[in-house]
Amino acid sequence: MFAFFPLETLGKPLEKLLQWMDDHRLFLVLPALGILLSLGVFSYVHFRTPPQPEPFTLEAKQGDYCYLDVQHLSNWLLKISGGEENNCFYLAVGTDETMCIVSMNDVIFENFADIVEYSNSDFTVPGTIPQSYRADGIVKQMTSENLDALMDLLGTTAEQYTALLGNNYLDLREDPNGNLVELFVYVLGASLIILLLYCVALLDEQHERRKRGKTAEAEL
Repeated sequence: MFAFFPLETLGKPLEKLLQWMDDHRLFLVLPALGILLSLGVFSYVHFRTPPQPEPFTLEAKQGDYCYLDVQHLSNWLLKISGGEENNCFYLAVGTDETMCIVSMNDVIFENFADIVEYSNSDFTVPGTIPQSYRADGIVKQMTSENLDALMDLLGTTAEQYTALLGNNYLDLREDPNGNLVELFVYVLGASLIILLLYCVALLDEQHERRKRGKTAEAEL
């Protein structure tokens, strides 16, 4: 490819360029450090205001960030144990009478204590309706096994279940930005530390060069 190009003509210019880059490594690293710091500031401003969820509907798609103002909540319908926490599925009814299956752990469930107690009452005591709770999370598709179990539990056919609740559920455990922010912070932090250490090493190297230069001048 380069058979007709005299590479040797680049010898001295390339050598000078490499030498200049070696002598000015610190000034080449500082812009990269500034870019990373700018990205950090931009990300802080961006992620400080999280995305706003949309109202949950049966037409919601997988991955959508949605909310439901829960007014009624059943006891758990399915409980899946695994790891350090239980994941339970509940039937939730919103203030607009929208129904959906929600998934949460025991910690999140504590926010619905009054609503669950009210939902299991006879609704005859006036003035006891608790404040609704806005539950937000990520829409996910129900697995076929859990779907079959819920249909058996509720006594519905597949068509009836789909018309009433769809095939998705609202996972309240999911943070729409949690994983992304955590990954970005780790990468940004590691990059800044590496660049700072590199800058310190360059400064120390330049100091040693000046020291050796002064020593050589003194010997002359």
